[in-house]
Amino acid sequence: MLCGLVAVGFPTEAAAKEVSAEKWVKSVCTSLDDWAESLAGAQDDPDLSATDLADRKDALVGYLEEVTDATNTLLRRLKKAGTPDVDDGKAVAGTFRKGFTQARDTFADAADQAAGLAIDDEAQFEEDVTDLREAINEGAEAISETFDDADQKYEVQELDDAFDEEPACSGIA
Repeated sequence: MLCGLVAVGFPTEAAAKEVSAEKWVKSVCTSLDDWAESLAGAQDDPDLSATDLADRKDALVGYLEEVTDATNTLLRRLKKAGTPDVDDGKAVAGTFRKGFTQARDTFADAADQAAGLAIDDEAQFEEDVTDLREAINEGAEAISETFDDADQKYEVQELDDAFDEEPACSGIA
């Protein structure tokens, strides 16, 4: 059932290639590390803290669009990583894609909302930005629940070991 839900939005012409747990984990962690770097780089826009509301709005929309694009790139890389050749490997890989599809959708929705922010009242703008942050945080909680549920449902020691042993995973919580 989960696999059917996860497949939405992904081509199904060919089954994902099966790879070793170690190869899959390395690919996933490398992709996640690159994604995190992209997100951090997107935050470096000095206009995100500009006093001019139009500049801040533009920077916020640009940031959220950049984060959405980075998450789309991550999703492509997760699909390309294949499926770990372990019990429940297809479901585990699907859960990763599902979680980050949720993240992408959260960022895309936030970008759309940010594009509609009014800039004629600073107090209202600040309140709207706070609401936007709260919506992103709620989205992050839903994503976290997806991973927590999967962690409880799929006990795959081979993957746990591979995550523990892969140096590319060391910076990932």
